[in-house]
Amino acid sequence: MILRRCIDRIDLLALGLAVYSGSAIIVSWLFHGTDVEWLNSAIALARGKRQLLAWHGVFFAMGIYFYLAAVGRLQRSGIIFAILTLSLCCLQIYVGTALPRAEALAEISEAEMTMRSAWVPIVAFLGFTAIIPVSIYKGAWIIERLSTRTIAWLRVLGLMSYPIYLLHFTLGLVLMREMVSLGGNPLAALLLACATVLILSWFIVKFVEPPMQSWTKNRLLKVNALLSSRD
Repeated sequence: MILRRCIDRIDLLALGLAVYSGSAIIVSWLFHGTDVEWLNSAIALARGKRQLLAWHGVFFAMGIYFYLAAVGRLQRSGIIFAILTLSLCCLQIYVGTALPRAEALAEISEAEMTMRSAWVPIVAFLGFTAIIPVSIYKGAWIIERLSTRTIAWLRVLGLMSYPIYLLHFTLGLVLMREMVSLGGNPLAALLLACATVLILSWFIVKFVEPPMQSWTKNRLLKVNALLSSRD
């Protein structure tokens, strides 16, 4: 779809992704801790091999629905599917937070795992998610009331969100663990990890992503031109 610059039916991609990922999440929820070996293996594969998108696909589908809303292409049926997908996102958070699993129990006890509340991350997720449609439908009204400098900073913060997403777990969590294991204060470890992730994310947005995006865009345009000439 990217190479051919054809995203007219991206709504079907969102629906398929939500059904595929949602099915894996529902099966994980209903059959958690089952004695059926092959089913346990399938659940572990879905939750472990995240590149298959079985575990996080619902969030990508939700992003597509927000895109369709932003460009004015979200139909009434799409709104219904978006609400169902949002429900699946909450179920994924619940399954991942509240239900014990092998990789979590390797780090904390089962008693500690059962004390975890899924409502905190679910409420946080819904709260931040609610900001997106507000920005879509009230963005112009908000921009009119902000200074040019504030808008520029908000744009940078928005662009930083994806590097933060990529770095907070792979780098931030590792940094916190290392500091605490060496006897460091947990709060100081948290603050240092947050500061490190924020600084690196800003650096990526300002100096790494622009040239990479330009290079990638040029290559994709050339491939698109080649495919178009063959058609």
